[in-house]
Amino acid sequence: MRSPQSECNTSECNTAAKDCEGLWRWQGPQGASPPRRLRPVKLLRVAVCRAMAMVRNAAGTPTLQQMRAPERIETARLVLRRPTGADAEAVFERYASDAEVTRWLGWPRHRSLDDTRLYLAWSDAQWRQWPAGPYAIEARADGRLLGGTGFGFESPPFTAPTVATTGYVLARDAWGLGYATEALRAMVELAPALGVRKLVAICHPEHAASERVLSKCGFLREGVRNVDAPFPNLAPGRRGDVAVWSRAFGQ
Repeated sequence: MRSPQSECNTSECNTAAKDCEGLWRWQGPQGASPPRRLRPVKLLRVAVCRAMAMVRNAAGTPTLQQMRAPERIETARLVLRRPTGADAEAVFERYASDAEVTRWLGWPRHRSLDDTRLYLAWSDAQWRQWPAGPYAIEARADGRLLGGTGFGFESPPFTAPTVATTGYVLARDAWGLGYATEALRAMVELAPALGVRKLVAICHPEHAASERVLSKCGFLREGVRNVDAPFPNLAPGRRGDVAVWSRAFGQ
């Protein structure tokens, strides 16, 4: 697999090439090419490479203002992009109002378009405050909205966001096709370029499908914690167990 240097010709990409190299090296038999399904898409490789270069100031220390994620990423089958207000109806109809889709999620099912509009306003605020926020997931082939993924940051404002959370949601007709793994891997690949040293995801301890996706993406299960109302659509207002998964990145 070619290094980022073969795809990025700008000085900022070349500066970050050494750091990027490890992200894209395929550990396979010597002389063999990686399977097509494992090849990072060029746009994602370039985006991560450039983002890595942008997180350094003159002293070599990342600053929040310098760390900006691309608002559009392409993978083999997906487009991940910053949501807009025009997405409200599609988000509501495709997944946010679906009781089955939202059953295991950590946010309440949307009861009206106003709920979805509030979510999209919150998404804009996240993108303004942090290096990234929610991403809409679309099919590259036809532009259909499939779901959502993205980042949530836990550090105080104006400090490097060393810990972030992530997750995903998919419309029912997008289940079982590998889209969750593909979208989450894109988040994992982008996270170090944003200064993230630890990426955390939570899920219901009995939701085996989500745990398989997290494992495929290199997350390790830290354990189970009992917290207040973790799944509002499953047990409103009641304490419950959550499985905590995380993936750490090097210094």
